Amino acid sequence: EAERSMPAATYIAEGSALVVQAIKLSSECDKDSLQQSFDLYVKGIEVLIKGVRSDPDPKRQANVRAKIEAYLQSAEKVRERAKTALAHPSAPVAGGDQAGPAHSNSGGTSQPAAAAA
Repeated sequence: EAERSMPAATYIAEGSALVVQAIKLSSECDKDSLQQSFDLYVKGIEVLIKGVRSDPDPKRQANVRAKIEAYLQSAEKVRERAKTALAHPSAPVAGGDQAGPAHSNSGGTSQPAAAAA
């Protein structure tokens, strides 16, 4: 049993904590903070992907996959903002994108319907 993956609550909490840190940093306008934000998004997404693969609950898997999609979009926006900050260091970089932590939220969201495998 030692080879089993981490419990659902653990991978979701760990991945969400990293994404929450990424969201906080994404509100900054400097290149270093934006790069750190992107790196945290990547780490959080990696944790969620690894965990969701072995999660036995199909509904939770679907919820986590939807969040991963949203986080990927947010990470891409942060990466683009970091590139802009690098190209134009004196110009402020607009807007922080916030997808929110990976909590079950099956209400109406603005996430794309064509999510997930």
